[in-house]
Amino acid sequence: AYYGDVTETKYGRFGYVAELYHKRSDGFRSIDSGIGFGGSDNTGFRLIEPMVKVYWEPNSVNYQRLELKYGYSELDADETYVGLTESDFGRDPYRRYAGTLLDNMYTEHHRTYLKYLVEPADGLTLQAAGYYGNFARNWYKIRKTGGESINTVLANPHRYSEAFDILRMRAPGRLGIRANNREYELYGGQILADFDFTTGAIEHELHGGVRLHHDSIHRYQRDDDIVVGASSYYVDRGEWGSGGNRRQEADALSLWLEDKISFGKLSLVPGIRYENVDMSYTDYASDSTNTRTGGDSGTTDKVAPGIGFTYDLTEQQALFGGVFKGISVPSPRSYLKDGTDWEESVGYELGLRHRSDKIYGELVGFFSDFSNLTGSDAGLGGADSTNAGAAEVYGVEFLGSYDPFEGRALGMPLFVSATYT
Repeated sequence: AYYGDVTETKYGRFGYVAELYHKRSDGFRSIDSGIGFGGSDNTGFRLIEPMVKVYWEPNSVNYQRLELKYGYSELDADETYVGLTESDFGRDPYRRYAGTLLDNMYTEHHRTYLKYLVEPADGLTLQAAGYYGNFARNWYKIRKTGGESINTVLANPHRYSEAFDILRMRAPGRLGIRANNREYELYGGQILADFDFTTGAIEHELHGGVRLHHDSIHRYQRDDDIVVGASSYYVDRGEWGSGGNRRQEADALSLWLEDKISFGKLSLVPGIRYENVDMSYTDYASDSTNTRTGGDSGTTDKVAPGIGFTYDLTEQQALFGGVFKGISVPSPRSYLKDGTDWEESVGYELGLRHRSDKIYGELVGFFSDFSNLTGSDAGLGGADSTNAGAAEVYGVEFLGSYDPFEGRALGMPLFVSATYT
């Protein structure tokens, strides 16, 4: 549900919108019964997201705009990380083992920004923005059964039959369950400038900006046990920090500049970006004392240039392409403790574009040459990123759209896309 309006006043134009988004599901899976537990169909979720946005364009000689937004999200999901053995999945893919009865994801997300735009002169636009976000989540989920990791047991349930029975709550034992409690925070500000000017027969669209950004993550987790007895179960709760207690922070300076240079049928867009990151991490003892056990700090930076072009073959066809440097910074702990370096790549693309009243089409070839790929094995029990060496990705992409009733009261846009990688 949403409501908004724009109002003209003697002080200028005022606009606003308020929105409320709500979504819920009862879930489509069923949790098996087990010792002391009669089973459940509570495997759904509830999501609520209110948002409000306002803007003001004052009656001034030069155009100005002030905009403020605030949004909030809350998710409560009875979801699990645990799957099924291959044979159980084949018989019933919608079941869950009884040991997942307490698995739950709960999140809260606050986000806001304040933007200001002004056009002080012809061809010049300046924008300033400040932003803040806070995301907290706790995924309470089992990770061990009978002292073994879940993925190990599910991969070979016959070898680990005792642990498999505990997972299904058919035999006494302990299920290790962790409160994966983490809080993420970010804030910063940026200034953007767009300046259009002409030098002789050459047109320029100059874009530049600077951003100061801070973000952090605090991992403050707790390890519990679900103790399955002969006729009932209970939760043996540990202390906060027992499942991991550490913090990472980063302060980043970003500078970028690009210029779209157009002369005749050709447009060139050279650009460059600079990233400088001050980072630190702190490890604490696995308890609630916040006793520091390790940490480090350091600074790293990278430059990423690129250039693109467009050449108009006709009024309807154009050739385009470019060469771009790609970078991705690792987390502070991965960089400072594990020696994980920046991910770097060079991307190439070359394509043909067609645009007419009813038809639009693109055919593009691309090649990405990763000299230092980073990745993680998070789905296999790991978490931190590591350098994975060189990699090459290339392919061809096609995109087409057609509307036989373009410009009429009735529209029927048709789309087709295909990618080979």
